[in-house]
Amino acid sequence: MRRSGVEPADGRPHTGAGDDLAAGLGVAPPAFPAAGLDTVMGVLCAMAARRYGTNAVIRALSRAERAPATIAAL
Repeated sequence: MRRSGVEPADGRPHTGAGDDLAAGLGVAPPAFPAAGLDTVMGVLCAMAARRYGTNAVIRALSRAERAPATIAAL
């Protein structure tokens, strides 16, 4: 599956700083609490929508073949 944004050199999906640290240590990434994850996903999606437009974000999340080359909140 093609993902938006920059992928790590090893091809694994980038999921944030906790994942970066876990990958460096060779351990599983941490699980995020549902309430925190919902908040972070909402903020990041809103930021990306302001930057690229709502349609681009929806396409990136639902139809990779029609998505822009990159979508990043930050």
